[in-house]
Amino acid sequence: MGRKTAGIERRQGAHGKKPRTRMGGSLLAAAVLCAMSAAPAWALSITTLKGQNLDGSFGQYAPGGDCTRTPRLTVDATGFTFTLASGQTIHPARFEWALTYMGDRYEGKSTWFFPFPRNDDDLGPLLLTLNADETPGRIAIENNLGKPLREPYAALVRGSPYARCGRATVAAAERPPPPRGPAIAARPTQSLEWSNLAQAADANGHYDMFDKGGISSVLKSMLGAKAAVLENNLSVSTPLSRAGNVYYMSGNAERRGGYDMAYVLLDPAQRAAEVGLWEGGKLTLYRTLGRRITLPADIARMRAEQPPEEAVAAPGPPWEYRPLAGGQSLALGTPAASTHIDTISLYCDRGRGYFGMMLYRAPPMHSLTLSLVFNGGIVNLPMRSVDVARKMWVSDLAPASPVLRMLTTQKDVAYLRINQASEGEVTVAGASQAGRRALSGCIRF
Repeated sequence: MGRKTAGIERRQGAHGKKPRTRMGGSLLAAAVLCAMSAAPAWALSITTLKGQNLDGSFGQYAPGGDCTRTPRLTVDATGFTFTLASGQTIHPARFEWALTYMGDRYEGKSTWFFPFPRNDDDLGPLLLTLNADETPGRIAIENNLGKPLREPYAALVRGSPYARCGRATVAAAERPPPPRGPAIAARPTQSLEWSNLAQAADANGHYDMFDKGGISSVLKSMLGAKAAVLENNLSVSTPLSRAGNVYYMSGNAERRGGYDMAYVLLDPAQRAAEVGLWEGGKLTLYRTLGRRITLPADIARMRAEQPPEEAVAAPGPPWEYRPLAGGQSLALGTPAASTHIDTISLYCDRGRGYFGMMLYRAPPMHSLTLSLVFNGGIVNLPMRSVDVARKMWVSDLAPASPVLRMLTTQKDVAYLRINQASEGEVTVAGASQAGRRALSGCIRF
């Protein structure tokens, strides 16, 4: 049974010692970064892999692909079975499938599981990745706690990565049937008009507001070519609802929640309409004659939890090097589709390296951990506020900091999370060159 969680990965970043110096005022004004909670991610608590279309990963795995070595791992319809050097076997009865571990946009080969969840609030000590590093037949097992593990969990991490060394037999009855395409619902034929909004709300949306009718004409006039984007971004939507005199609906494109979304407000008394359209995580507002409509509670909540108008659309610009006054400089990264993070940065101050994060507004919490989820692993940075407005947050950087290694060696994007809640993504393009220049005065690469 699926459930919403405050975030998928539960790694706890170790909080560093309090620094002896604070950032200089000039850098506080120039640097940049973010924080707070956002849309929840999904974890699926399951007891079997039967019928999950994962039988291509079924088999026996061992370090180096050598089935004479231990620990060994068997993946089959019953789940995961671990065999230790002592001969003991461990078969968790329940495990968690991290459905949105890499965000809603991920379409790669890897699949993430927490094989030893402890309770609804603790996903356990290990993270297991099928087809790790996008490589079929490879499994990675990682420490999910950010602190030393006890046995036998430590042994399972030491044996990682695992390669397939044998096949698990899949009975014909266990093989899932071929996937069936979704049923195509017939398009509604009755047009949506200002005069029939109440009936349409009662009918749960069996009205057409895109192809014909008065509402369609208003939306096309207001949006122009973006009307087609609106229809796509409402592919998965709520029915038309009512709050006072305002009718509304919201939704997102298939598998694009957090990036491509929309809402529509209709006020028949004023003959006014408002559309909020997110494209790549950036919000644009459209209104008839500039008339504002009071936001229903559902839409106000959506606006608060999703990227604002000032957010940047994915994939976002590459990192850039920026000289500052006084001979200082910083490497600036601009997150895309982030609800709370404006910018992130790398810079030196008084001979020490820092990772900075500027938020759009002060968060309600006083303790923040920024997680960067790369293709090659996760880095957790404990952040502390350094300004009165509590919008600028920083973390100390050491020469061996894993975030520097990841930013200078990884490709594509890093997905961002604050206190385990999704915060969009930042491209890695340009980070190596800009970061090396900005940190040249305090960190030797």
